[in-house]
Amino acid sequence: MMKRITIMTGVLFFFIGLSVQAQEKKALPKKSKGELVLSEENHARKETGALVRCVSTENEAKLQELYPKRFSTEEFENWLAPKVNAMKQKLAAKQIDGTANVNTVINIPVVVHVIHDGDAVGSGENISLARVQSQITVLNQDYRRETGTPGYNTNAVGADVEIEFCLAQTAPDGSLTNGVDRVNLSGYTWNNSNCENILKPQTIWDPTQYFNIWICEFGGDLSSILGYAQFPSNSGLGGLNTNGGAASTDGVILDWRCFGSSDYVTGNYYSTYDKGRTLTHEIGHCLGLRHIWGDNTTCSVNSTDSGQDYCPDTPAAAGSNFNCTTADSCPSDAGNDMIENYMDYTPDTCMNIFTQDQKTRILAVLANSPRRVELLSSTVCNAPNPEDYDGKVEVNSFEYTICSTTLTPEITLTNLGNNDLTSAVLNYYVDSNTPTTYNWSGSLAYGASEVITMPTISAPDNNQHTYYVTITSVNGTSDMVASNDSSNSTFQIESAIVDVSSVITLDIQLDPWGSETTWQLYDPSGTIVYSGGSYSNGSVTENPFTGTYTFVLSSPVNETFNLSTLGCYTFSIQDSYGDGICPYGTLGYPEGDGYYSLSADGVEFLTGCDYEYGEDVNFKLYDALSTKSFGLDAITLYPNPAGNTLNISVGSNELPENYSIYNTLGQQIMAKAISNEQDLQINTSQFATGVYIIKIASGDESVALQFVKK
Repeated sequence: MMKRITIMTGVLFFFIGLSVQAQEKKALPKKSKGELVLSEENHARKETGALVRCVSTENEAKLQELYPKRFSTEEFENWLAPKVNAMKQKLAAKQIDGTANVNTVINIPVVVHVIHDGDAVGSGENISLARVQSQITVLNQDYRRETGTPGYNTNAVGADVEIEFCLAQTAPDGSLTNGVDRVNLSGYTWNNSNCENILKPQTIWDPTQYFNIWICEFGGDLSSILGYAQFPSNSGLGGLNTNGGAASTDGVILDWRCFGSSDYVTGNYYSTYDKGRTLTHEIGHCLGLRHIWGDNTTCSVNSTDSGQDYCPDTPAAAGSNFNCTTADSCPSDAGNDMIENYMDYTPDTCMNIFTQDQKTRILAVLANSPRRVELLSSTVCNAPNPEDYDGKVEVNSFEYTICSTTLTPEITLTNLGNNDLTSAVLNYYVDSNTPTTYNWSGSLAYGASEVITMPTISAPDNNQHTYYVTITSVNGTSDMVASNDSSNSTFQIESAIVDVSSVITLDIQLDPWGSETTWQLYDPSGTIVYSGGSYSNGSVTENPFTGTYTFVLSSPVNETFNLSTLGCYTFSIQDSYGDGICPYGTLGYPEGDGYYSLSADGVEFLTGCDYEYGEDVNFKLYDALSTKSFGLDAITLYPNPAGNTLNISVGSNELPENYSIYNTLGQQIMAKAISNEQDLQINTSQFATGVYIIKIASGDESVALQFVKK
């Protein structure tokens, strides 16, 4: 059966493989503004291949640099100190009036954003609900010092923090939720920059109503790192969103392999960090706790020295610990290192204590810090109370190919009302066009959803457009909740650009059965302009003594295409036997090296081999120069290839308005408005090695330029 695959390709989405040899690193890398730079200790551990428990302190340093209004550590402590003292007095008063043993438990509503790349639920980073629930169980054991659990301790300064975590039951739109938000964000490397600029802002729920936790698979500068948190903001300043760092990034983010507990749910975990205490540690940071050694190698007095953790009942320590062996890094001070404290770096099995002073600090932060204090009055851990008639609509996606003239939107209709939803009238339109009515009928119980394929619409030009859909009535009557009746999605059909001036080449490395392969290239009118095959066979020789085979592949194919007609081209390749050109690796056949590859000016933009009987792939030929205007043709990039920095040179022209950067899959990985010359310098240190396209725009005009990250 012929498989039809359309791949967006070209100047915007070229791919090239680059080989980079690892070099020995002797020192910390040079720092760019807004870059996550590891401490010497964490950097050294990462260089040896060891896991790094936490980079919250490094993230805090980055935030202080990015947000000038954010208090320094000393300023934050000066703000917090009187509030901690007030909380101590409050707790002492409870001791005096006899209410100290009366639990006043704070409930913190949690949403866990599970970021995956299309895996089935329970597979890879798309972890099961049971594993999420196991993590909540561990949090409550630890923060409540529950008897008979690993979170219990007999230490005289051990504290029941009197905090419990609950998975949200009410979603931001008022619908029922299990507190797990599964989001397919494929195609990204989750380094620090992408986590902070893409992952978190695109998925966060209102941080004044939900404590946001993200799990994903870290990569780039976060590879080998377990997680990090955003420290709390101080209040009393204008612009709370900036003084404490962006509200859109507030919370904790972890690698999925240290999330949940293997005591309850088996699976893929990092050994040593498989009991769920990485999240216990990171939430401690979110609630104002510092590492017990204060990220300082001195043995200063905890209560007064900014190099320590501001909790006098945690013994002085001059560094982190990585095992459960008793240690005393400050022998001149009383007590051993508190290796069992959740704010050390010891293995999960060592940890079992928050102290009384740590509890006081946490409660002071919860009572005063923005996006913490509001959580105390959040009600989203309660199930919603629905109206009788409430339909919710969401725009999902657009099905289209780069060569089609139409696109097909998909929406999701959900019943959030008490009564079954049996009909709905919807209006849909693009931009400011006249709405068209769509009538839906079916049967949806409360909480049930249906994905609806909407009527196709004409594909607009390459500019940005917005598709709108609105519920006008449900079950023949008015919808009782208007807030979720409308949805829209902004889209742009970014046509792949293969410049008409490019030299396009086809390379085919055949398997040993070249006679099975044929191919054709069709121009925009459907006429075959190039074709090839079948080819001579190689050879397969069996060794009768060992049962193994010796393969000689068919001779490689190399063709050059001279194309001048603009428009959509189709490359079609067939295999008469139905096994493509990469052998199976079974029955004594090894994995083969067969493939086909289309390149433009030496940059590969289409490739494949495992296509059974055949596949058709499309690309579009454009005159890239036609997009250049208002002096954009004078714009250049340097250095190219780029290392940690890429510069945009505009010559004597006015500054462009903005730029967007795309990877080889056509996914936007960065976008920025240009307001001054400093914005023309781009930090590329966290980009993976490869080819990228930067689209620089001013008004309705733009230019696309290719660069390589080495």
